[in-house]
Formats: sequence, C-alpha cells, structure tokens
Amino acid sequence: MSKTIKVTLDDHCNKVIQTELDSGEYEGVSDVIHEALIILEKKKAMARLDTELQKGIDSGFDHNFSFPEWLKSVKQRYK
Repeated sequence: MSKTIKVTLDDHCNKVIQTELDSGEYEGVSDVIHEALIILEKKKAMARLDTELQKGIDSGFDHNFSFPEWLKSVKQRYK
C-alpha cells in the first residue's frame, strides 16, 4: 500500500537525490527514498547481528563442545 507523505530535506539531501536521478538509475524521488530506506533497514539488521555475534564471542569458548555430537543432534531434530 502506498501513502503520500511530505518531507523537508536539507540542501545536501536534495543534491544527493538529484545526483541519483541524474544518473538515470532511478525513475523518481520515491525510488531513491525507497532504496535509501532498504539500505537503512539492512544497516540496522547488521548492527543487531554484530551485537549478537559479540555476545557470543564474549561468552567464551565451550571446551566440552563436541561438533560430531552437535551435528548428530541437529540431524535428528530435522528428520
């Protein structure tokens, strides 16, 4: 569902949008904004992933971990 909204952008943002439009890669301002929002979502997802990865790293190494046993349990779970 599309919705028309009004936004106010500074000169820098307007120039960025115009540069993208001039490149011919986008058909309109909405396309540029849409792409920018997709990139923003991906950036936030990557930041969440980095946080979770760091938690895993900080939790330390499990010296009792057995990859073969873990693999066996995964295979059994998804039969």
